[in-house]
Amino acid sequence: MICLHAGPVRALSLGVVLFLIGCSSPDGPGVSSPAPATEAEDSGEYLVFDRLALGQTGAFTTRVERVYRDEDSWRGAMDSLRINVAPPPVDFTQSMVVLLALPQETGGYSIEVQTVESRAEGLVIEYELSVPADDCIPIVGAALPFQAVEVRRADGPVTFVQEKFRYECTWRQ
Repeated sequence: MICLHAGPVRALSLGVVLFLIGCSSPDGPGVSSPAPATEAEDSGEYLVFDRLALGQTGAFTTRVERVYRDEDSWRGAMDSLRINVAPPPVDFTQSMVVLLALPQETGGYSIEVQTVESRAEGLVIEYELSVPADDCIPIVGAALPFQAVEVRRADGPVTFVQEKFRYECTWRQ
């Protein structure tokens, strides 16, 4: 015979009820209220993107913030990167490739696209550059953190916005 204590069962039941109450809409059950518009939503449309390649080494010696709208130019860029797994093919009639690469004197850096937004004035691509803090001991030697993403094809200008994120390596309590 299994015997459950009333205390934990009551606490769990109360938690479920509170959760369900918190999920209900002020307009009634099953009716969802539209979320208030934010400034970012008013300014453009966020586009879905897929990561094609991510790595740390390549032949570029200067900052790369580029959009590739055809197979030949993208293939030339891929030849300048050390990609461990071949990226999937891209349909350049529907998509384009965004490549970010930032040469560094040491390891420990990484790049990650955060958002791709289509605005009236063109695309805005925001990405984060993760930078090791002073307490880190990075790998000695040149590095080329890069990321390539596939996004829906768009004509017009592209603006890149970089944000730096400094991470610490020492664990603190």
